[in-house]
Amino acid sequence: MDSRAIASALETTHPTPSLHLSSPTLARVEELLPKAMGPLVPVLLPGVPALLNPVSEEYFQRTRKDRFGMSLADLERERGGDKAWGEARGPLSDLGKVLGGEKKEEGGVFCEGKEVSYADFVIVGFLQFCKRIDQSYYDRVVEVDPAFGRLYDASKEWLARDDY
Repeated sequence: MDSRAIASALETTHPTPSLHLSSPTLARVEELLPKAMGPLVPVLLPGVPALLNPVSEEYFQRTRKDRFGMSLADLERERGGDKAWGEARGPLSDLGKVLGGEKKEEGGVFCEGKEVSYADFVIVGFLQFCKRIDQSYYDRVVEVDPAFGRLYDASKEWLARDDY
């Protein structure tokens, strides 16, 4: 079951507080995040094996080599680096604008203003992924728009368990 399906099930069984699944903000986040993450795949994926146990690491390396036609090290060398960050910058900037959009007149750091929503969890999941791979990657995202850091800090209660 993917995250969106889980969120839909939660919204059905526990409708309060709402996850705002029909929000146009969520639609915008779901449009922009893949555009930001796509170019960063060669930057982020090579860091994943270091987080895995040996059996999972071997599987991850092997299946990604099959998927990309090259090792993760080669993927990073050929498609990563500053070029990848440059390609991600525009979509990241647009995503940061979502966090600073019209709901901000009401205050708050979340996509819907003061109320957390599923869109926030989608963004925070990406930020946590970057941070787990390399703190400097998280820092680079926050440099694009400080709203990412404010959202991450405001979401720490949902990140408290980090021992999976």
